[in-house]
Amino acid sequence: MKSTIKNLLMAGGAMLFLLSPIAEGLSAPPKHPPPKHPLGKPHVHRVPPKHAPPVYKTRKYIAAPPAFRPNPPGPKYLWVPRYRHPSGVYIGGYWRPPSKPGFTWVDGYSNTAGVRIFGYWKPIRVKPGYIWAPGYWNNTVWVNGYWRQAQKPNLVWVPGHYNSNGVRIKGHWK
Repeated sequence: MKSTIKNLLMAGGAMLFLLSPIAEGLSAPPKHPPPKHPLGKPHVHRVPPKHAPPVYKTRKYIAAPPAFRPNPPGPKYLWVPRYRHPSGVYIGGYWRPPSKPGFTWVDGYSNTAGVRIFGYWKPIRVKPGYIWAPGYWNNTVWVNGYWRQAQKPNLVWVPGHYNSNGVRIKGHWK
């Protein structure tokens, strides 16, 4: 008895499967045909989602990266702490010598525009017609500063800075 019912159900299912394309062809057309584009192209109706997809913030940094402080390269070196860029990227700290003949150390600070000026060695003597472009730490070695012309016709000096990815952009004329 069970096998007979099973065979009837299987036969009925197969018949529905075979007759479904015919049933679709006999169904009533939609009440309102889809609107046509003025140029004859079909109109695509886009339905907005019921719920906005979640927004995830991408971070370019670890929320609290460990402060890496390597061993000093020599005695009496001073540690310059790392800095957190407004984009969230950390600019690493470094060791600096306690003194440099003919120079004085200027500690880092934020200027009135909110731009971070990193610590640098400033020459004691002034060179007329030139301005000192400070050196910087490039995450491997200290790059010494240099004298640059105070002015160039039709050009503006763009000081060196760190971009939002923490990469150093060297000062240049633009």
